[in-house]
Amino acid sequence: MNKKCLFAVVIVLVSLICLSACGALRDTADKNKALNESLPYYELNAANYDEISYNGLTYTITDECLEMSELQEEIGQVSKRFKNVAGEDFSFGYVYSIVDVDISNAVAVNINNEYRNINVNIKMYIFDHLRMYIFAILPLDRYIFLSDKIFL
Repeated sequence: MNKKCLFAVVIVLVSLICLSACGALRDTADKNKALNESLPYYELNAANYDEISYNGLTYTITDECLEMSELQEEIGQVSKRFKNVAGEDFSFGYVYSIVDVDISNAVAVNINNEYRNINVNIKMYIFDHLRMYIFAILPLDRYIFLSDKIFL
């Protein structure tokens, strides 16, 4: 009789633990769903998978890994999975701001559960802004643009 009571108590406790774990999983899933609906998408460069872009900035992925304590909040998402030519799986997740670093200089991205530092590609940044200023200054109605040449 004593063994039956003990067995029943153990069953009830195991059931309660399982139910509480399911609740925690559901909370995490709800949080991720809300994040996915609210965060902007960063574009992964499909040509080489070494760059991501957002809002006119192009970031280059580095080999430097960051600790979770160095990150702030999620600011975006890449949400891409692919296999490289060597057959390795890559999973890109959320983009994070870094403590004491402006997002116009660097951010971090989760790649295969590692938080990788990604820096702004200065060459692309300068090129894009220079192009923007040139087109703002030139009276476009006086020029015909064909490929990469300008004709008067």
